[in-house]
Amino acid sequence: MNEDPGPVSGVPTRSSHSEAQRRAEESEWRLQLALDAGQLGTWELDPASGRILLDHRSRELLGLAPAEEATYDGIVWELTHPDDRARTHEAAQRAIDPKGEGRFVVEHRFVRPDGAVRWLEVTGCRISRGEAGSPAVVRVIGTIADVTQRRQNEEALRESEQRFRLALAHSRVAVFEQDLDLRYTWIYNPSLGFTLESTLGRCDRDLLGDDAVPLEQFKRGVLATGEPAHEEVQIHHGEQESWWDMLVEPRRNPEGQIIGLRCVSVDVTQAKRAEEALRQVKESLEVAGRAKDRFLAVLSHELRTPLTPILAVCPVLEADPELSDRLRRHLAMIRRNVELEVRLIDDLLDLSRIVHGKLELQLARVDLHEILRQVTAMIEAEAAARQVKLLQDLQADLALVPADPARLQQILWNLLRNAVKFTPPGGSVQVRTWKEEDRVLVEVRDTGIGIEPDVLPRIFEAFEQGSSEVTRHFGGLGLGLAISKALAERHGGALSAASEGRGKGATFTLELPALEPSGVAGAAATLHNPGASSTTGSRD
Repeated sequence: MNEDPGPVSGVPTRSSHSEAQRRAEESEWRLQLALDAGQLGTWELDPASGRILLDHRSRELLGLAPAEEATYDGIVWELTHPDDRARTHEAAQRAIDPKGEGRFVVEHRFVRPDGAVRWLEVTGCRISRGEAGSPAVVRVIGTIADVTQRRQNEEALRESEQRFRLALAHSRVAVFEQDLDLRYTWIYNPSLGFTLESTLGRCDRDLLGDDAVPLEQFKRGVLATGEPAHEEVQIHHGEQESWWDMLVEPRRNPEGQIIGLRCVSVDVTQAKRAEEALRQVKESLEVAGRAKDRFLAVLSHELRTPLTPILAVCPVLEADPELSDRLRRHLAMIRRNVELEVRLIDDLLDLSRIVHGKLELQLARVDLHEILRQVTAMIEAEAAARQVKLLQDLQADLALVPADPARLQQILWNLLRNAVKFTPPGGSVQVRTWKEEDRVLVEVRDTGIGIEPDVLPRIFEAFEQGSSEVTRHFGGLGLGLAISKALAERHGGALSAASEGRGKGATFTLELPALEPSGVAGAAATLHNPGASSTTGSRD
């Protein structure tokens, strides 16, 4: 075996030279890999001439053509953003100036020749030769990286944090984090008079004493289950009582282990107080409502008691053949006014029942035309006395509806009587029926005083009759249409009004579900006890 005698002193052998070259090449490869991984470009400045040598990536980042000359002045004073030129030059001088630090890192905006603005991170260090006391800078080398995306992300994060802080600055929202011992590690917008300094490192029991026990139990439940939880918590601090809507979730490390809690807490004290005040008002209204119902019941009984014998006696006296025409007319007037009084009492009771959802319907299979004929017969005398003509056009071939006969009669009586009541002598009231698919419609059209446009939207509100002039002239409480609309809706139908204005008459349209000849059972079961409708008003 031949042995390598090794290098001759002072003269490198071929093998040692090859090893050094190999190591140099490996070092260059490693450097290139690092540059590629970091997407870094390299540059080299000749301080004497001001020329800058750029590799291909640096030229791509700066937007310079391969053969385009690059100089210090061109890069720093022409293509760097005007707002960043001074500090970029100052940073570079720390490496160029022999008395400077020898290296620099600066981030600045670079305006490419195509107008695009990019954020660049430039690093550099100088290479010097000469005596230690007075070295000469022969070149400055460094790297360039495009950090535009990072800067945009940082700016977006900063703006997001600003919006977050602005949103919370004047709100009753606290955001905080606690460790496994429930000690506060971070808090934003402390509440209840606490400050950041008085809260960090302490737990709820330190701050609130024994009143913190339920709160800590709630939070420890989240630590135990590892699941987020939401709860309204009542907190006592001194003489203060407050309510907080808390959302608590576990904080985890990258390995998934629970390391504490994160919580968003909203002060809902005012809402809870308003809720309690509303509950008390509601309770008071319910008490007042029950008292009103009892009062109406007693009032109805007390008012009806003296009226009942009058209604019983008047027809008997009117039938007496020996009674003079003058007395008979007076008795008829008394009877009509007593009947009107009874009707007003009934309307008040009906309105109370409707408002409280206590009005029951006894549904049956009803012939709408038959009810109309009955109501027309009831109205004929009053219409004749007022010289108002009653007209009928019953086009519905089969007008069977699921209805409470008495309540349906009440609706139609209110509509026809109102029409007659508000129509001057010589006018007319027309009743028309027709069918549309599975609905039966009844239209009551008069040539009366009409309804003002500003009154029409509230014509179905309780106690609404329009102007005070109408109330004085025609009387009544303004409950008839209110009750009629509510009854129509309880039957699964609707009641609407239309008028072109004062002196143009009015049209009321009642819409009810139609029945097939087979029967009423299914529809009656559906409509027998529907939810209470809101009651709105009437002309009478």
